[in-house]
Amino acid sequence: MDCPLIDAIEPWTIKGVTTETRKRVIAAARKEGLTVGQWLERRVNGWLDHQELHELVQMANDLSPRDGSLLRLARARVRDRLKALKAGG
Repeated sequence: MDCPLIDAIEPWTIKGVTTETRKRVIAAARKEGLTVGQWLERRVNGWLDHQELHELVQMANDLSPRDGSLLRLARARVRDRLKALKAGG
């Protein structure tokens, strides 16, 4: 996540973001003592992790109890992903 050279080499612009949204993001980043890039990276990665976990849980919930081995595998994958997220990755 921490790679200061990327910002120095390749500035990145997001088009279509309103001024109000930009102000809110800047304020939120400052409040957490982060740069806008750091704040966005944390938020986007957190959202993506949440989405991935939600999809795994949904898949496990959609399995029939008759699919015992598949259900156990899905639950194990959800547990492993939760452990990884808690460990920071």
